[in-house]
Amino acid sequence: MKLFLLFFFCRDLFAAKHSLKHVATGSSGVTNISEFLSEMVFDGIQAGYCDSRNKILEPRQDWAKKILDDNPEQLKSLTVQCFVTLPNLFQAWIFGLQQQFNQPGGIHMLQSISGCEWDESTGEMINFLRYAYNGEDFLEFDMKTLTWIALKPEAVNTKQRWDTDENRIKYTVKFLSTTCPKWLKRSLESGKRSLQRTGTIT
Repeated sequence: MKLFLLFFFCRDLFAAKHSLKHVATGSSGVTNISEFLSEMVFDGIQAGYCDSRNKILEPRQDWAKKILDDNPEQLKSLTVQCFVTLPNLFQAWIFGLQQQFNQPGGIHMLQSISGCEWDESTGEMINFLRYAYNGEDFLEFDMKTLTWIALKPEAVNTKQRWDTDENRIKYTVKFLSTTCPKWLKRSLESGKRSLQRTGTIT
């Protein structure tokens, strides 16, 4: 299995297009999983994993570990995000949506997928951020208009509030247009160096 994954990682690493995705899940009313889980996926390979309940934040690739070892401030920031900031935000958003939809109890889940895709050949960078609530697409950010798109009628109220939240929009734009591309290219460079050091490529 390791050789199988390595083959696809090597193939993707030298392809023209590369992607970095952050997938996060917050939940309420679920007893057997953490209230917040997330993973960072580079070119289809899990690079990092976060579990807020069990206090797990770890790289899943040697090259990802090297990035964090070389950038302790980034590790510190990710630790706060994993164990404090994002779990609290997701729980607050879930609580707000429960109130909005008059859902006092039960199991509820909020998921997000954010990231960027870079075409090395053309230099084109595509950015994306989408939310789903209880398994259904809910909101999506439009980088062209810098507004939120309601993906179902129930999301219109949230869209209207978030469209007027300048700090949220500034943070979202910065993450998608600056932070994500920087992490993507850093992952690409570190991954290639790691393969060269281990003799996987020459």
